[in-house]
Amino acid sequence: MNLQKEIIETIKSDNFIELISEVGDITFENFLENDSFKDIPILGFLIKGKNIINEIQDKLFAKKILSFLKQLEGTSNQSRSKQIDMIEHDPEYKIKVGEKLLYLLNDAEDYEKSEYIGKLFKSFLEEKIEYNDFLRCVNSINRISIVDFKDFLKRGMIRSDRSTDSYLNSGLITFEFTKPQYIRGTHINGDYGIEFKTSKIGTLILTCLRDGDIYFSY
Repeated sequence: MNLQKEIIETIKSDNFIELISEVGDITFENFLENDSFKDIPILGFLIKGKNIINEIQDKLFAKKILSFLKQLEGTSNQSRSKQIDMIEHDPEYKIKVGEKLLYLLNDAEDYEKSEYIGKLFKSFLEEKIEYNDFLRCVNSINRISIVDFKDFLKRGMIRSDRSTDSYLNSGLITFEFTKPQYIRGTHINGDYGIEFKTSKIGTLILTCLRDGDIYFSY
């Protein structure tokens, strides 16, 4: 069985919540010392299957996977299987869910980002956001540094923010040109310039990760 199938089988397994709940705080030092990690199918596959876990890079990737899976606590087996099967059988999607998740987690800067990805995937499993919106959100998160992203979650969009370029490049904010308003030749308000505002995807991320409840897409 390959890695992309292992991650889906892990998520859809009947005892998924039991396995994940037994895992305590995730630290680099205790990662392989905790035997419960090896009971999680995809991590057991990494550890026993190819013996690549001795490499630092692969340890870090395995930690990102585990951090992602931990965020799915509280989901039901029915919802996990239903939502994943829906995408797996939709001809619109050429890449299977498991393979796509591995791409996204591999691109994540560190395990903190994989936690955010897990929270967003949980929202998808609970039918609070659509799969395409999940992909858009993760794509945006993976295009910004974790420092700037956490700052965005904390403060939102602030005028003349020093992180404006990062927010723009990641799609978290957008802008529009402004111009002065005149009535009968008299200047009433405004001036020529640029106005920044949180984008639709930025609003989606803020609502989902700040409040945990979101029921719209675009």
